[in-house]
Amino acid sequence: MDANNDDKRISPVKENVDSKALDPGVLEVIAGSTNSISEKAVDANIVDFSGDDDPSNPMNRTSSVRWMHVGFVSFMAFVLALGDVAFAPAIPSLLKDFNVSTNSPLSAVVISIYSLGSIPGNMLGPPLSEWQGRLPILHTSNCLFITFIIACAVSPNIHVLCAFRFISAIFGSVAYTLGGPIIGDLFPQEKRGAAMAVFSSGQLIGPVVGPIFGGFLAQHKGWRWIFWLMAILAGSAFGPSLLLMRESYAPVVLERKVKALRISTGNKNLRSKFDMSDEHESAWTGFIQSLVRPAKMFFLLPMVTSISLYFAMIYGFLYIILTRMNLIYETVYHFSDGDIGLTYIGLGIGLLFGSIFCGVFSDWYMKKASAGGEQKPEYRLPPLLFGTVFIPLGFFLYGWSARFHLHWILPLIGTAFVGFGIMTTLIPSTNYLVDSFPLYAASAIAVTEILLAVSGATFPLAAPSLYRTLGLGWGNSLLGFLTLMFAPLPWILLRYGERIRKRGSSVKL
Repeated sequence: MDANNDDKRISPVKENVDSKALDPGVLEVIAGSTNSISEKAVDANIVDFSGDDDPSNPMNRTSSVRWMHVGFVSFMAFVLALGDVAFAPAIPSLLKDFNVSTNSPLSAVVISIYSLGSIPGNMLGPPLSEWQGRLPILHTSNCLFITFIIACAVSPNIHVLCAFRFISAIFGSVAYTLGGPIIGDLFPQEKRGAAMAVFSSGQLIGPVVGPIFGGFLAQHKGWRWIFWLMAILAGSAFGPSLLLMRESYAPVVLERKVKALRISTGNKNLRSKFDMSDEHESAWTGFIQSLVRPAKMFFLLPMVTSISLYFAMIYGFLYIILTRMNLIYETVYHFSDGDIGLTYIGLGIGLLFGSIFCGVFSDWYMKKASAGGEQKPEYRLPPLLFGTVFIPLGFFLYGWSARFHLHWILPLIGTAFVGFGIMTTLIPSTNYLVDSFPLYAASAIAVTEILLAVSGATFPLAAPSLYRTLGLGWGNSLLGFLTLMFAPLPWILLRYGERIRKRGSSVKL
């Protein structure tokens, strides 16, 4: 064999890994393991991508291919989010069809069980993608999601429907948590902001437009057509995604290259630069490590803990708005059923403008702040400051204008402020986690998604007693004051985030 060719395909491990080959966050994550790798393996047996322009490196794919992947995961996230609350307007007709009382707990369970079902999906899907790759997990979960959504459409009774909604959410939730990591796999730091904004828009606009579609479909076609529509939309994306999407997780892509080189060279000692496992470590051990990684990140990394809890609280408050706004406009402003669905447009406008703002500002500020130097994850955080202002302001306006029966557009403006603040919280937080943990972005996002599912399912249950006790004015003001309690968090992360992050780099994940 030609030795020169070997040199081109096999890159030795260096004491300091080339920063162009790896994101800064990767260096921090694997810093504690680099020495052990070099001790266990001969330098010539470590395989890397062949330079900065290696076409097999997911980062080097064409812009059109990368944005195609963003389009697929964003659309799937939209469809999955659509199913969360789109079913709410159809509850009365469903209960009537199944002869279930409106006072039955099942009338609430059939909605909230979708959020509860996403918890095991978020626990299993993302870690498995770091073990087996993004695409096998994504395609399998999407296929099973479509299957069980169709099962929901043909359910013979409400108990079967609840079971199928729970199972469909388990598989559907995987697209939520894999979208951000896939974007992190494909886009360099200075270009991730816009892509993440597009993905986040699909995830959050779905629950806003869901009640609009759900209300009209339930009225004109029946509640079962809500599920048929979701199956049609998901199926329209699933087929093309099977044909066009390619694996994006760099360790898996490089491992495939290693296997090909082992066959062509006969050298069984070749190993990927990402391979930090012991040579005698079993596949089962790797599987267990992947499953426990999100829990380790939540309990051992303060920035993951704080960001996840902060956004989970805000997300729960969003679901209080989504589940109670129809009652406010029905009882206070006497809107018809069709008009009530349109009241979610204010929230949608806020989410849209927040997404556009973050998409433009995030990448611009990253380039400006780094100025050719190190691109620190903390440069993603400044938009969080807008969220600390707009979210409580929105709750105050929404609550007190409804309390005093002011013009109906004022509560909508309040929800628009809340929507803008939520996007300026979600997108920077997601970007920060992806930039901080490129190799384990899926596990970091999984922590947040699990907490979002819990808050989205449980917070609305407290809304009736909250408004009954405090009223619309003080009830929503309480939510605003609670968000203000977390207002110092962005300032703390901006000032001390880098120090906290580097201190956590010693944690073995």
